[in-house]
Amino acid sequence: MSRRHASAVVLLRRDAPPQPTRLARLALSDRSHLPRRSAGKDASRVSSRSLCVRDGGKTRYPPSVPHDAQDWIDALHLVPHPEGGHYRETYRAGLAVERDGQRRSASTAIYYLLRHGERSRLHRIRSDELWHFHAGDGLQVHVFDARGHAVLRLGLDLAAGEAPQQWVAAGAWFGAEVERPGGWALVGCTVAPGFEFADLEFADRDALLRAHPAHADVIARLA
Repeated sequence: MSRRHASAVVLLRRDAPPQPTRLARLALSDRSHLPRRSAGKDASRVSSRSLCVRDGGKTRYPPSVPHDAQDWIDALHLVPHPEGGHYRETYRAGLAVERDGQRRSASTAIYYLLRHGERSRLHRIRSDELWHFHAGDGLQVHVFDARGHAVLRLGLDLAAGEAPQQWVAAGAWFGAEVERPGGWALVGCTVAPGFEFADLEFADRDALLRAHPAHADVIARLA
């Protein structure tokens, strides 16, 4: 390549960068899909992966997003869960592992929806369980183990101590509830090694009360 041609290439790259198409410019300038924030004490805050906005304590959704718990139950084809709430299994790993001489999936996952006034009954399983927040209000997971009682807050309000993910160790007793009246929470639960209903054991209320008498109110609600 001649020096004159090389200089032309440099000039083109420096002075005439590729311009986005008209459609691309429109897409970049269109911010209507983003939640609007207002100033002041009741400013909106983003919830549920920017699909909804909490404004003054009320959650608003775009028209294409389910607006309440029953809409989500219908849209995701959820069914009642034996521990309370609604669920549907969405993933069961093809990879198998062995436990106590039996083969099982390495991991499983479900959608799980719980409404205020419902409970995820205190129970335990033989695997770690990871909880993921998807939509709605914050969810409280109560855990009882040898160290005592802990509350894991699942949600997007980090200032209130919530987190988008929480996990419960294998063998711990745990149950969940939604505190806000009229509220609900859509979450995901991932279990590894994979969940089997044969592993599900519900807590004995009296035994748990003897072990954790200081938390009788929580045990009475969830056991």
